[in-house]
Amino acid sequence: MTDNDVATLLSFAAAAIALAGFSSLVTSIDRRRVGVGHEVISLRIRSLISIAFSLVLLAFLPIILEGFVIEIDLLWAISCAAGIAFFLPMLAVQVTHQFQRSKLDQQGFSWSLYWTNVSLTFFGSGIAASGIFDLIPARGAYFLVLLSGLAIVFAFFHRIVVMVDEGARVEPHSD
Repeated sequence: MTDNDVATLLSFAAAAIALAGFSSLVTSIDRRRVGVGHEVISLRIRSLISIAFSLVLLAFLPIILEGFVIEIDLLWAISCAAGIAFFLPMLAVQVTHQFQRSKLDQQGFSWSLYWTNVSLTFFGSGIAASGIFDLIPARGAYFLVLLSGLAIVFAFFHRIVVMVDEGARVEPHSD
């Protein structure tokens, strides 16, 4: 593995940590003002933080595997397999949201965010599988897996920022 590979992996980890850290600002929102149910806000925050944490672990995986003196092509293929293991549970969670559609619609659930994440999940899974079966170089596939995971984190982060902005524009309720 080259120094550039390590730097790229650490950059993915740093970006995921930064987005997760900034999401903590959401806890200071007056949730009554944003027009979104508590469950949806909690879902977004939990999803963002858990996906970001998983990305950090995935970013460190090839570096750790290299310490076991694994042949480089196998190292990247194993990393791609871990990428699939990362995306499949996300896909399962997203499918369960489809079954709760009416309940979530009443709480301000963003279906555009949902379909963005489903698309990125399928893309990441397909790229990871292509890397495992050597249809594309596994090293490049793994970087795309991390990039699609980071795009999901960014999509959640963006939606949270938009939600905060919308909440700031609403007149406070008088209790």
